[in-house]
Amino acid sequence: MTEILGFEKEAGSNIVLCYKNQNKKNYDTPLEEIGITVAEKRTDQTGVEKGHINLVKGYEIIKRHYGRKENIRFLTFKRGHNVLDNRYAAHVSDKYPIKSIKGASEASDAVAMFCFPKGITLSREMREPAAFSFVLTKEDGARIYGTTLIFDEEVPIENADQLGHIEITNTKPLYTQKALCLISHYAFLPEFREALKQIYQIHLSKNDLPIERIICNLVDETPIPVKGKTAVLVEFGQPILFQRPLNYPLISVRSFKPFLILSRNQR
Repeated sequence: MTEILGFEKEAGSNIVLCYKNQNKKNYDTPLEEIGITVAEKRTDQTGVEKGHINLVKGYEIIKRHYGRKENIRFLTFKRGHNVLDNRYAAHVSDKYPIKSIKGASEASDAVAMFCFPKGITLSREMREPAAFSFVLTKEDGARIYGTTLIFDEEVPIENADQLGHIEITNTKPLYTQKALCLISHYAFLPEFREALKQIYQIHLSKNDLPIERIICNLVDETPIPVKGKTAVLVEFGQPILFQRPLNYPLISVRSFKPFLILSRNQR
């Protein structure tokens, strides 16, 4: 650094750049780039010659100059991007059935994007779960209906190194987003939302009932109700009733009810 900063080298000594780990107050925003900027000489109204620096946007300056008077230099730096502001691409970590049902393989590949259209974010505070539904339309016009429940889960302390420069401790936890999603050719959207809510509640509780058993029961053992004739009751918490109206085979009765209050002539 002696030569770079413009100091006269003394025998047996040099100027070096040292660093230390950041403290807890600014640990989440590390220094990303360090540079040396030469000041431009300008004379003020009193006739005193001073150094002037035009900083690049996003950079800060250490308010102490180095070098000879005729060639003043400053150390500049740029703070790194806060990990909490990043957005991470989502992917399907597990699914059931493991082997995709005919016609649903394309949908399962797109589920992650529909669950997290803006990407996964991290948070220091645990956020409230949120549920919503979406529709996937295939090239042949066929529709696949999806309902997802987004929730937060604590990031293990040992995974901190994988995220970059961020601190995770027992007293300073970090949360990431996860999703449970049900997709079907039938629009049982309110029923699926209730099912996901109950599965999540069982997951949080100390219930000995395996989540895998509930999912298998819902996917493999729940028959599709005959439109306008039968109803299917599923119970692994609060009862969930699956029904289909007579003239609308792909939609559930609960989803259909709001349309019954509308007049055919109403626009």
